[in-house]
Amino acid sequence: MTSENKMDCGCINNIKCEVENCVYHGEHNTCHAGHIEVKSSDAVSKDETLCSTFKLQG
Repeated sequence: MTSENKMDCGCINNIKCEVENCVYHGEHNTCHAGHIEVKSSDAVSKDETLCSTFKLQG
């Protein structure tokens, strides 16, 4: 990931994350993962996609 994809907060630019129990979830629904990977080859709607980068807090 290039530096232009990261904001000053260390989060990924233009990525919104509402999964509050993920270790990468930040203030204002930002994502602090080094990268993200979204999977589901059979998805026909956003509800059928999966964030493979998710990591449970704790």
